[in-house]
This record gives sequence, C-alpha cells and structure tokens, in this order.
Amino acid sequence: RSALIEANDEPTRIVTVGVDPLHAPIELAAGDRVDVWSTPSDTPMSGPVSATDGTLGPTLVLENVLVEVVSADSMGSRLAVVVRVAPEDVATVVQASRSGVIDLVSVPATSQDLPS
Repeated sequence: RSALIEANDEPTRIVTVGVDPLHAPIELAAGDRVDVWSTPSDTPMSGPVSATDGTLGPTLVLENVLVEVVSADSMGSRLAVVVRVAPEDVATVVQASRSGVIDLVSVPATSQDLPS
C-alpha cells in the first residue's frame, strides 16, 4: 500500500466511481494513472448537460489520477474504481459520476507528470 502513496505530502481523498468495463482500459490495475472523462446522460434526474458549443459530449474531469483499487462485481457488469484525488476535486468527480457516463483513459508512463 505504501508503494501506491504519492511522494508528496499534499492531502488527498479516496473516491470510488462506477465504470462500465468497456469504458476503462483493459487490465486496469492499482498504481495505473488515468484521465477521467464524463459524457453527460440525459436523465430526468440530472437533465441534459451541454458542452460550451451547445452539443452533448465528453468532458475532461481530471487528468493523471492515481488508481488505488479496481474491483469487478460478481456479474462483471460494472467496475468499482477507487481513485486518489485532491480534496478540492472530490465534488467534481462525484458530480461527474452522477450526471454522466465515466470513461477512464490510460495515461502512458511517458506522459505522466509525477511529483519529483
């Protein structure tokens, strides 16, 4: 577990998001880094969410997020992906996960901006 904790001492929070297996990298695992995207859903509860140009589309929620745990339900229909985020980003992640479909995009090691 200590190997997954980032080198800096900045406070973080742990947030779990539900993700369809087809919307996450194959073999996603703890220690991976992902970008979190949300595509708005048109539901009575949340209503349609428009992009700046008036169209519905994916929005980048957070970049280069550390994955803590990945767990599939017994039927394999959803993944519970636990991510580590800054406290000020918690509301953004929760809102995105409740108002749309979450996609996780792998961040290759060569593109990761890791603390020194």
